[in-house]
Amino acid sequence: MPLNSEQTSNSLSITRDNSLSRILGQAILLGLTLHVLDLVVFIVLSSHPLAAASIFSIVLYVFLYIMNRRGHMYAAYILVCLDILAYQSLLVMFTGWDTGNHYIMMFIVPTLFYPPRFSMSFRVAAASFICLVYCGLYYFSHRYEPVYQLPENIIQLLNYANMFLALLVLAVLSYIMNDAMGNIENRLRSMNEELAFLARVDPLTRIWNRRSMDQYISITLKKPRKAGSQTVFILSDIDHFKRVNDNCGHACGDMVLKKVSGVMADAVREGDRVARWGGEEFLVMITHGSLDGAMILAERIRKAVADAKMTWNGGDISVTMTFGIGVMEKDEGADSCIGRADRALYYGKNAGRNRVVAWTPEIDRLPMPAQTTSEVSG
Repeated sequence: MPLNSEQTSNSLSITRDNSLSRILGQAILLGLTLHVLDLVVFIVLSSHPLAAASIFSIVLYVFLYIMNRRGHMYAAYILVCLDILAYQSLLVMFTGWDTGNHYIMMFIVPTLFYPPRFSMSFRVAAASFICLVYCGLYYFSHRYEPVYQLPENIIQLLNYANMFLALLVLAVLSYIMNDAMGNIENRLRSMNEELAFLARVDPLTRIWNRRSMDQYISITLKKPRKAGSQTVFILSDIDHFKRVNDNCGHACGDMVLKKVSGVMADAVREGDRVARWGGEEFLVMITHGSLDGAMILAERIRKAVADAKMTWNGGDISVTMTFGIGVMEKDEGADSCIGRADRALYYGKNAGRNRVVAWTPEIDRLPMPAQTTSEVSG
């Protein structure tokens, strides 16, 4: 079934959700590694409050990693952001603004615009909240002395280290997000190819639809023909198809259409085209062919369909087809030629079905065999 705009949007949201989950999982592992390193440093420095904060964050990140793996990526993402704000604020209050522990907080804002299910109002509100926290932390750290009075050289060293760490995190996140966007682009490209394919084919039989055949005919007839070759149209119809639907149901009718279309698609040459023309009608366009070749092809398809083994609910189903053939004349349009093939098909239906009839001028002059309308239809 062709994708509609809502299905396409949902598919893209799922793709971005999966991408968010992968990015978040990698970010959590990166954060977990940094917290473990912080814990080692704080233990060496005998900073018990900060060591306790690191232990809490480590346990939290393990929990968040499990949450993310179980599909709760949005809740895990929000908790990661809150942990970064709280943890970095604590470091600033203990070591001072000039150590640069606040750098990492700035990277939260751009990530707010990646998760697809966040509304714009939520993103703006969250970004505003982060800016308030950042400004408030700046005000607090310049109004009050930090808990630890560190030497100037240590402050500079920590500032350089946090600056390097922030740039490293930025590089890693950029790489991860670029890779994720590449995956999304590939998914979009795949979906566009699928949509283009579905626009060309009949959704049931998976062969060309009438629109695609019309376009192909228009393009092909503008090209020069090979000397001595002809363009031939074969119009065919499944005999008594209405009986199949009435007696066995439309699902059985769909099965018959799929089987017949498969037989026809396998029979045509590479370079020729077959399409579902409408209902139980099929059209074959033979380029660079001949009437004799078209007659042979139509007869081969007719026999293959008649001999095809089809079963439905334990019972055998057999169908036949009638074919009308029209050969394009010089300066004739496709509609006119297909119309002549349609009249040959109609003549074959009247003559008893399950046959191949090529149009001749006599068909338009001869009276049709006497049959009722119900006998002729189908």
